[in-house]
Amino acid sequence: MAIGTNEIFMILLMYAIPLVVVVYLIILAKRYVEAKVQESKASANMNALKESLDRIEKKLDKINKILEKVSE
Repeated sequence: MAIGTNEIFMILLMYAIPLVVVVYLIILAKRYVEAKVQESKASANMNALKESLDRIEKKLDKINKILEKVSE
């Protein structure tokens, strides 16, 4: 009982198409996760920058208070 070309083609289609879909979904999931990681890193960098700016503002306020006392 020989397998014909049509049967081989149908078997390939039965397995290849779902496999391609699964691989595509895995690629999409990987890209999504990478984008979320980058977003998280950017958010962490922004938080660190905000904290640095807050510390600088506090130091400037102290300097201004000192200058006001000196100018009196």
